[in-house]
Amino acid sequence: MTNEWLQSLNNFYCIFMLLIYPLIMRSAYYDISRAKLVAFYAISFIYIFSYLGIFIFMKIKKNTLPISILTKPEKVWLGIGTVSILISFLLNGNYKSTLFGVYDYGSGALFLLTIIVTVFFLSLSGVNELIFCRCSAIALIITAGTTILQFLNFSPTLEGTGGFFGTIGNRDLVGFYFVIMLPFCTNLISKKRWSILGSLGIFLGTIGIFVSNTDIAIIGFCLESTIIVAMLLKHADKKFDAYIYTLIVGISLLSTFILRTIFTNTYEIGDIEILFSSPVISIPIIVLSVIGLWLHNNTMFNKTIWVLAIIECILISLYPVYIITFTILASPDNESLLRNGLYFDNHWGSGRGYIWRCNVYLFTHGGFVKQFFGHGAVSFYNDYMANQELFHEIYEPMYVGENLTNSHNIFLHMLYEYGILGVVSMLGIAINALKRMVHSEPLFYKMKFVALIVAMVTGALIMSYNITMAFIPMLLI
Repeated sequence: MTNEWLQSLNNFYCIFMLLIYPLIMRSAYYDISRAKLVAFYAISFIYIFSYLGIFIFMKIKKNTLPISILTKPEKVWLGIGTVSILISFLLNGNYKSTLFGVYDYGSGALFLLTIIVTVFFLSLSGVNELIFCRCSAIALIITAGTTILQFLNFSPTLEGTGGFFGTIGNRDLVGFYFVIMLPFCTNLISKKRWSILGSLGIFLGTIGIFVSNTDIAIIGFCLESTIIVAMLLKHADKKFDAYIYTLIVGISLLSTFILRTIFTNTYEIGDIEILFSSPVISIPIIVLSVIGLWLHNNTMFNKTIWVLAIIECILISLYPVYIITFTILASPDNESLLRNGLYFDNHWGSGRGYIWRCNVYLFTHGGFVKQFFGHGAVSFYNDYMANQELFHEIYEPMYVGENLTNSHNIFLHMLYEYGILGVVSMLGIAINALKRMVHSEPLFYKMKFVALIVAMVTGALIMSYNITMAFIPMLLI
């Protein structure tokens, strides 16, 4: 009976975080962090204390305690991560700021420890696959629908919102949420009762990714789509689903083009989004998908598509190599179309080059203890603001008078605030979770593998705690 309680508690947590949490509305851009932060802590603390209560009851009744599904390396890295956070917290003082992460709550000790404890408790009873995927799909459909209305400029005008209301974030950031949740809609397309729900989630989610107008989300989407297709083609009974997925994606891209053609008052999207949603890309995908549905039992055809998917995946993964090569070989004055995306300077990635250089400068000029254990939560914000004039002299005047609360790279940010030990433990947890998932037979865990990969890739280019880190406990289990 108590094990059923624990499973019900895990289901309750999943329903809230996957269905209710994404749909918490906000009335202004900066409002979103506070509203969702309160919701995150509320549900997390209710979940944790309820779990502890059941544990105490089981101990009194001398019932057998459940065993975690985490592997031994995962448990070790979770422990190291916990110790790393506590050492950094105790070492750097300013306890109120570092505990709650004022100005940068996602790196606060309380936020990170809450995630770790939640991961461990979720691992004791696991999550219900169908509940997980259905909640993800429903929330994605509603959120994507709202985002598309924003894009078409149809949403009601509310005071102080810039002409649209939001759900999980403003239209520019919500694409990251769609990318992370899309694999779970894919998991539903093979389930007869829920195939329409999954298909609708893929359709609206793909449109949402492109109208969110974020190049990083597009990179994540392309990477995850190639991995999804390759994984489905490797399953004996999922080959048909692989072509259903690509067909829906192709139709979504074509629909994005049609929406932009019919409605002239839409928000602007970038050149990459326009290119990928053009008929030049979408129609060949649709045609190839139809052929695939016809020949889905043809071994040679499937192997050819699988090889192409793997090659594309590798080419996308080599993006950092392209940047390094182009930066070394190209002239700083090069004005080609490739420069903005491939030449690394202060302006690369909408100013990320400058922010990352500031982060590396601060890290390399700290002592060994600080480098190993970190400077503590909110330290990047404090130290950057204290040295802003110095950075303007070393590099160039950028973000003058603006508050930079984070490094726009979760790995660099954690490296500075929690040190080498903190970032290595974070990678250790993620890598071992990925190993467990990719070797699991159920497709559900392979889709979690894809979602976690995409969360890590996008996290290397943006820090959006509401969209990525709040969902980490469920992506790891």
